[in-house]
Amino acid sequence: MKMVFYIFIYFLTFFHETINQNLNISLGTVKIGIVLPNADPDLVYWQGYPNSAAAVTRALEVARKNNAILRNVNFEFIWTMNECVASEAAGELFNLINVQKVQVLFGPPCSNTANVATNIALYYNIPLYLFGITGLREITEISTYNVVTSVMPSYSGN
Repeated sequence: MKMVFYIFIYFLTFFHETINQNLNISLGTVKIGIVLPNADPDLVYWQGYPNSAAAVTRALEVARKNNAILRNVNFEFIWTMNECVASEAAGELFNLINVQKVQVLFGPPCSNTANVATNIALYYNIPLYLFGITGLREITEISTYNVVTSVMPSYSGN
């Protein structure tokens, strides 16, 4: 057993640089599209860009600190502003998915735009993380909305 230990130590010493280089290889880039309000004071107060953008970037810092593999992943955020207008959200989400080539969506935080985003995410099979005051009780049906997650409880009352 002692011999195995010495061989292991020799291996680590001899191949230290190779092992270290492999641990620091980039695992690629994840493009995240984020849809937030930024102009309407009522919307901005609860779920707007100034507070939510800071929360997203801070959460990534904490995640990287607590999970070493995330340090080797590059995250690219593409911010889109929408004042909870469903028709505009549809076009913005189409742009994020088909032009910007995002792989994950965060938001939008309003129920009327979240409903649009949910259907678009299902169609394109892209993960969607809803937050804010969306209140979409329908997304609790996991078998139907398997790519959608809400990080806030439903406030629909039923």
